[in-house]
Amino acid sequence: MDVHSVFQNGRNSIGERSSTSFRKTADPFSSKYEDDSTLTGFVATDDVKVGGKTLPTFRLGIANTLQGKVAEQEIDGIMGFAKSTASHVGGPTVLEALAAAQIIPAALSGWSITRHADGDTGEVLLGALNTQLFDDSKKLTLQNVRTAQSGDGLFRMTIASMQVGGTAVAGIAGRAGAVDVGTSAIFVPQADLLAIRAHFPGAVPVEEGAAFAISCDNQVGITLTIGGTPWTIEPQDLVAIPMTEAGANMCLCAIAGDEDATEWVVGTPFFKNVYHGLDVTNDAVIIAPLAVGVAV
Repeated sequence: MDVHSVFQNGRNSIGERSSTSFRKTADPFSSKYEDDSTLTGFVATDDVKVGGKTLPTFRLGIANTLQGKVAEQEIDGIMGFAKSTASHVGGPTVLEALAAAQIIPAALSGWSITRHADGDTGEVLLGALNTQLFDDSKKLTLQNVRTAQSGDGLFRMTIASMQVGGTAVAGIAGRAGAVDVGTSAIFVPQADLLAIRAHFPGAVPVEEGAAFAISCDNQVGITLTIGGTPWTIEPQDLVAIPMTEAGANMCLCAIAGDEDATEWVVGTPFFKNVYHGLDVTNDAVIIAPLAVGVAV
């Protein structure tokens, strides 16, 4: 953050003072996220050293203005794992650059996303999947789903159906779901949200109907059928922040609506319950059940 490479509001930053190979370009940089947070700044290049090798003049976005929730987060930066076809900086992703330089064997990342309550033992493995963390015999490799939004470089999978508490949600079938592990919710079109909300006993609409609150002690899970296999999201992963305005012991549900959406955005509530991989080389999403002994 910021070209002056100093400690900015609790964040480490990068610039000429921290790197002699840092160069500012004339190209602008901006990004907008699902919660409407925005970043603006410029594109820079720097020599990045990894594993004894150098990624020369690697392009990265430098933010000097942050707005929305991202400004409140204590993070130094954001690393994208989508494909570079829609790069905001006009260059390869870190994963693609590492694979091209043969620092890692493939443009592939393997993800185990765990809960804070389980000890923060998650990992992201670059170049391979960690076969100790999932049941390889039940692994699915799903070709990236093409939609009108595919130019954004995201990975997508088809959600064939949905159940809430064991009951099918009528009208939800064949939904494209974009993979976004930087999102702590599941975003769906508004009509789908209303259908889903009806299956949660005592649900209270909030945020002008764009979301709903459920019991903080929620015992209702959901199941998404993907690749012909049912995948369960545990009830605890649907409970977000407290919503006292919705009543005593009520919390925001981690499923939210978007009136302008034509597809789903599938965030960490789902991916805490599976192991997954993003295969840039083969344009595929990999999902598998967690191995026995790995926290669910």
